[in-house]
Amino acid sequence: MLDRIRALLTDPPPAHAFEFSPAGIAWFAEGRTGFEPLPEGALKASPLEDNFADPAAVETAFRRIAPPDPKNKIRPCVAILPDFCARLTVLDFDNLPGKREEQASLIRFRLKRTLPFDVDAAALSFETQPGGAVVAAVSFEILARYEQLLRSAGFHPGLITLSTLAALDNVAPSPGWTVWTRVSDRVLSIAAMENERLRLTRFVELSDSSEDEIASVVEPTLAYLEDEFGAADVRVLRSERSNDAGLAGYLSARKAA
Repeated sequence: MLDRIRALLTDPPPAHAFEFSPAGIAWFAEGRTGFEPLPEGALKASPLEDNFADPAAVETAFRRIAPPDPKNKIRPCVAILPDFCARLTVLDFDNLPGKREEQASLIRFRLKRTLPFDVDAAALSFETQPGGAVVAAVSFEILARYEQLLRSAGFHPGLITLSTLAALDNVAPSPGWTVWTRVSDRVLSIAAMENERLRLTRFVELSDSSEDEIASVVEPTLAYLEDEFGAADVRVLRSERSNDAGLAGYLSARKAA
């Protein structure tokens, strides 16, 4: 009976989800999935520049997979943005204030000198964890471009997240250390977890995405984890998915829920 009551009081998950990348738009719509490629250079993931280098091409591609609702209803959706258009970091704190507003102020202060954009002109989201917080920040101007595209097509982005955060829902929990890696559009994403706690993230723009170049980033990261945290036995996972890993992780979490 309690489960039925909770189900009645809980909003169902959105029937639409979209993951954006320079290669294209991965989508989920009412049980179906697909991928709509974008012309080369139409979308460029950047924390500083307008991501829509060719807005008309991005809008045309989006309308092919998500035409306007004939009844003009506003449809809730999930938007998954490229890792490289924002900043995702793990901050360590000896003590965090109890109030959410005070936590946000302290986190913004810590980020002032590390972000490539003005933290006071950025959307900030964070989740506390033992010893610190996982923080995502994106410039209002960058975020507004994605929101505008979705809203103009009749969608309400109730949840906006980053590809790596969504993709980690598809990584099976394991005791000890796990390092998850993925290359998407010449960006190497690395997430290090101790048990289920996120301890480190790195996003590196590659020149040629060769195995040697990837190893030149991953191996020093493993050495740092061993020196800093004593992580000697690390499980290294490499995602075979590139431009839809976040969508796959979101769907995995949605199914589990």
